[in-house]
Amino acid sequence: MATGHELYVSHIESDGNFLKIWGQRDKDAVAAVERLLLNLSEEFDCGKYMADPQYLAPDTLVACRFQDGRYYRSKIIDVNLPTGMITCHYLDYGNRATVPFSNLRVPKNHLTSLFRSPAQATSYILAGVVGSWSPESLATISEDILYEELKCIVVKAWASTVKFIY
Repeated sequence: MATGHELYVSHIESDGNFLKIWGQRDKDAVAAVERLLLNLSEEFDCGKYMADPQYLAPDTLVACRFQDGRYYRSKIIDVNLPTGMITCHYLDYGNRATVPFSNLRVPKNHLTSLFRSPAQATSYILAGVVGSWSPESLATISEDILYEELKCIVVKAWASTVKFIY
């Protein structure tokens, strides 16, 4: 049965011929996580909790600095030791970025509180929309719905990871 809810669109990407939309449903939970990270940001900026590259591996949970200068909860996807770069997935927004090791923090004393709540971004496939998604077409769609709150209806879900919405 289809259920409706508000979705704050945090990221848009192509997934083959499908349009994948990442969104947040609980603004209060996102705000709570961001407050925790903001409280740690001064320590992060002073170099505390720097990640030791030899211990970085896929699926490691870290705080990762984004291009806006703020830190966000992330999961390491790939580690490239020779280049000193990692690819991480931002858990609460759905996007990915490749960043230098120096952008990572592993706040060992705060990991439990920082990662207690689940990832706040959930991915959805836009139902009934199939096509070829060039960077230009994604940019056009992003201009209309990125960072907007939309009313969505989940029409089908599999294993709680793939959801189709209207």
